[in-house]
Amino acid sequence: MKWHANLYRGISTALEWIIHQNQKAEHVLNRLFTENKKWGKKDRTLVSGTVYDILRKLNLYQELTQYISGPRDKTEKILIAYLCLKNHIPEFIMLDEKICPTIKQKAKELETNPIYKTGLPEWIYKEGEKTWKAEWLKIALSLNQPAKPVLRINTLKIQPEKFKKIFYEKGYGFKETGLEEAIVLEKSYRLTNTIFYRKGWFEFQDLSSQKAGKFIAPGKGDKVFDACAGAGGKTLQLAALMNNTGEIYAADISRAKLNVLKDRAKRAGVTNIKNIFVPGKNILENYRNYFDIVVVDAPCSGSGTYKRKPDLKWKWNPERFQQTIRLQKDILDIYSETLKPGGKLIYITCSVLGKENREQVKHFLERNKSFTFVKDMHLRPDTDRFDGFYMAKLLKNA
Repeated sequence: MKWHANLYRGISTALEWIIHQNQKAEHVLNRLFTENKKWGKKDRTLVSGTVYDILRKLNLYQELTQYISGPRDKTEKILIAYLCLKNHIPEFIMLDEKICPTIKQKAKELETNPIYKTGLPEWIYKEGEKTWKAEWLKIALSLNQPAKPVLRINTLKIQPEKFKKIFYEKGYGFKETGLEEAIVLEKSYRLTNTIFYRKGWFEFQDLSSQKAGKFIAPGKGDKVFDACAGAGGKTLQLAALMNNTGEIYAADISRAKLNVLKDRAKRAGVTNIKNIFVPGKNILENYRNYFDIVVVDAPCSGSGTYKRKPDLKWKWNPERFQQTIRLQKDILDIYSETLKPGGKLIYITCSVLGKENREQVKHFLERNKSFTFVKDMHLRPDTDRFDGFYMAKLLKNA
């Protein structure tokens, strides 16, 4: 596809907002497309694809900028380094003929270092290596493979086979996954303005996240506390698995996300969410020993989601990582007390780093002798092909 100057400037602007103004890539691209309504589908695909490609190996391109001369800012030099490696310098870019050969040679040298080969900050690479040893390089490389979008068919509104038949007849390509309600789209479709979305027939939800919902395995009539509900993807899945029976209490510290959950629940036809609230100090006073299942889908580094969110890895540092580990500990200790004897505590992260996963569970069990380990599971981004997840099931002794 031929590059135009306005696309080039748009990509440079997006990178500036993401890298130097710390904005989320998804939000930046949505804003950019809104401001450039004349861009067609191919234009948007080129822009988003280039931005995400660069973010996947941002450290490599940043290192290569030192070999690009001229009065360009560092963000534009990052884009030029990328285009050199792709053998595609647009005709409107005046560049010394020696620069691209130099960039290619230096990139080849740099990528002998796994930090640049995998496109990971050094501290994250070392954390992953501690967890996975010799398997880590394969896992880290897989995090640079783009993920295809996944839908969860909402069984409260429509049966999976009926949805798939109608969806296919409307021209949308997809593949089965092994989960009846989950389908992987062949490409990204604009579905939020379709009848499927307006009727609440589906939600966007990564396959690993859907498998985590199945791991929770709520029973009909259970009282479930979703302690870190966020915008409610897993909450809505639990409601469907429970067929709108029992009670779900959804809590999160973000009122904005909880407001999104309310809207999504209404569209999805969910009626068994009994309370949506920001947790306070009275959580134990009101709900101690109350729930059959407590789900702690904990705040984490998100290191398992780099396929979909490559900008995330550049927003973290070791200090924030350690703060998050302490937060996970506190959430587990506090919210586990809302579980009734004989109930299940489910701990989940979308991380591939051991300190947030098995080590966190190990330390919790050492502190809380009234709990027994039942089982845990890793979903790997290389072998399972979607987000990296960890989940553990603990039993509160009667």
